[in-house]
Amino acid sequence: AFVEHDPKFATFLTLGPNSSIKGKQFTHFIFEDEERERVQGSLQSSVASTSHPGAMHTSLRDSWHKSISVEVFFVEFDSGDLTKHYFLGFREFQESPIPDLPRGAEPNPEIQAGTQVQRPPRVAMARHGTPPV
Repeated sequence: AFVEHDPKFATFLTLGPNSSIKGKQFTHFIFEDEERERVQGSLQSSVASTSHPGAMHTSLRDSWHKSISVEVFFVEFDSGDLTKHYFLGFREFQESPIPDLPRGAEPNPEIQAGTQVQRPPRVAMARHGTPPV
């Protein structure tokens, strides 16, 4: 279970400002039941066989019940009271490659050889006078 509230993780899952994750199991946020069981088994078997860090892919559920694909990095450690804890890190990822430009599409002319062409700043013009009735 989360030993304290993590506002960055809560924001990542679009939880409201009054929602605390303290005391909730990490697996509570996994998208599907079968996946939840797989992740629990992976965590337990990985750390039982070695003391090295591990990584896995899974999907988390945000506050709108949408799936977020993440890579989870983890390592088990003993706390001061000799209970086992996990340190978890997350990285969002996309399983499918980002599509290339469609054939015949022109690349952005403002970016050439890795540098951006300097352009004068745009100025918004305001209308003056009485609006039409």
